[in-house]
Amino acid sequence: MNICLVTANYPPMAWPCGLADFVRRYATSLHKAGVEVSVLTSNPKAETNGEFPVIVKPGNWGYRHRGELATVIREKGFDAFDLQYETFAFGHRARPFWFPLHFGRPKPARVLTMHSQGLPKRGGRLWRPLQIRPWDAIVFYSEPFLERMKARFPSRADRFHHLGFPSNIAVAVSPDLRSLVARVKAGWHDPRSLVMYFGHINAGRGIEEMLEAVKRLGERGLKPQVALVSQFDPQTNDYQRKLLADVAVMGLSDRVSFPGQLPSDQVSHLFQASDVVVLPFPEGASFKNGTLAAALGHGTAVVTTLTDLSEKALHGAVVGYPPGDVAALTERLAEMLTLHEKRAAISEAARKLGEELSWDVYTAKRIAIYDNVIRAGRSTPSTLTGS
Repeated sequence: MNICLVTANYPPMAWPCGLADFVRRYATSLHKAGVEVSVLTSNPKAETNGEFPVIVKPGNWGYRHRGELATVIREKGFDAFDLQYETFAFGHRARPFWFPLHFGRPKPARVLTMHSQGLPKRGGRLWRPLQIRPWDAIVFYSEPFLERMKARFPSRADRFHHLGFPSNIAVAVSPDLRSLVARVKAGWHDPRSLVMYFGHINAGRGIEEMLEAVKRLGERGLKPQVALVSQFDPQTNDYQRKLLADVAVMGLSDRVSFPGQLPSDQVSHLFQASDVVVLPFPEGASFKNGTLAAALGHGTAVVTTLTDLSEKALHGAVVGYPPGDVAALTERLAEMLTLHEKRAAISEAARKLGEELSWDVYTAKRIAIYDNVIRAGRSTPSTLTGS
């Protein structure tokens, strides 16, 4: 089996990019599973020294560039290619939707991995048929998203698959972890709990609601330490500079810290040291969110937003509240910080769900999808679908 992962973004990137990190981690997992895998990317700065080939083909995904990418795939003789689609990565344009039409049948098989349900700004839902119809298989990160597409494209429903993204933060097992936690706790000179936020620190992330909830907890005598873990540079970032000022005005400077972007093993240690992880996704938590997968994979009690976009499996494995509801968030945090048996039960449920989202399980299921579409393609008469 010879698979090509096609992506606009691949490390290193000038900004934290979950898509780029996912592709590298996924390619690594496929390689370790014995799959012959390559990455084809339009990022001109992509790192090419690794365990598997990374082919760089810079361009803007216009007709000529798509043709160059298609030529690489044909010349290499890949059994299947897997396009990683995320709206922002392609500048909210429809150009990647035309990519599968550069190939005939039966080879290579065509797979689409959805990292976003967004569509180009111009045309909106009118682009959905072109996005959905040309593929032999589509892997959705969200179960509600998949169900909507099944209802709209019933003739393609047997080609749809649902797989939540695994964590990009591996669990770091360190013999020094207990002493690390002890040193951190001792540094605070009291037994306060640790609440962690992990994700981008910018507007529209629900961070203000979380800080307001922390302030309200203080009025009730609960004063946990809060760590917001991500890239943080208030000297150059206006939003982050204002956030620091807001923290001071709210009287939270002694409780809220910004450790910055940390190595994966240190992030893992913080997950393990945290009593609660808060993930206030404005659109609701789903298996799209790598930070959620990371928290579940560490068996951490998670307080997060639940909406109709959230998978049913999350109910009971996390503590949910409606997006933007500060009062509800305050109550859920208070429960997790004071009801230790309930927190332990949520942590155990999170751990079990996290096991289902492991890279080994995810990769095995993806290999089965590739195998099915490759076999089906070999039994299909050759038909040109576009050029």
